[in-house]
Amino acid sequence: MSVITKLRSHRLFDIALFDVIGSILGIMIIIAIAQNHFRGSYHWKESLIAGLICALPFGIFFHAITGTNSMLNYRLNLSEMPVR
Repeated sequence: MSVITKLRSHRLFDIALFDVIGSILGIMIIIAIAQNHFRGSYHWKESLIAGLICALPFGIFFHAITGTNSMLNYRLNLSEMPVR
């Protein structure tokens, strides 16, 4: 079992927690860069909420476009059941 497979094995509602936490950390890094660029006029809470709201549809869209089977897209009837 590879390291990434082991990290992605922990699931909640059959969605890999590693992927969700990685996405949130990525959004927070982007917010930190933007906050540094705009010199403090950026609001963390609003940006994090907006980032999370935008990340979900983008993830669904890009999984559908690339033909990657994911559990969320399967539950939305956009892909086949992912092979585990």
